[in-house]
Amino acid sequence: MLAKGVWVIKSIAPNVCKATMVNRFEDTGKIPKKILNMNIGRSLSAINGVKNYFERNGLVVDKEVRDVFVNNIPKAFVSSQVSEIIDELNSVNFKDAMWMPLTKDSNPFVKLRKIHVKGESNAWGKAETIIDASAEEVLAYFWDYCR
Repeated sequence: MLAKGVWVIKSIAPNVCKATMVNRFEDTGKIPKKILNMNIGRSLSAINGVKNYFERNGLVVDKEVRDVFVNNIPKAFVSSQVSEIIDELNSVNFKDAMWMPLTKDSNPFVKLRKIHVKGESNAWGKAETIIDASAEEVLAYFWDYCR
């Protein structure tokens, strides 16, 4: 099985960001569906380590997010880098309803989902969580600890 993926890290507040991890799995042989599903959940659980590493007090984080929301109401936009990734994901024509929850592997703070079209050799996995750190800090974490 081959796996390729991308992380999208979006700043929400100076010390808060949303991280989304999307993986594409390619069955290069005849892997049973049960094994494929187990590996999707396992690979997406990497997001838990990042969330736990940066965890802070929820009330402080909530205030930071609210402050930024109020300040950004008149000037919301999407960067060109985010647009390129969104365009790539949209080109595959995924609809929100296609993402099936991996409830056994998810937890209240990290939502895991998958797409596997019956008869196709590719599958996609997605993990989403809120991380109590700036997008720059999370990017630095990946640079320092994940290479």
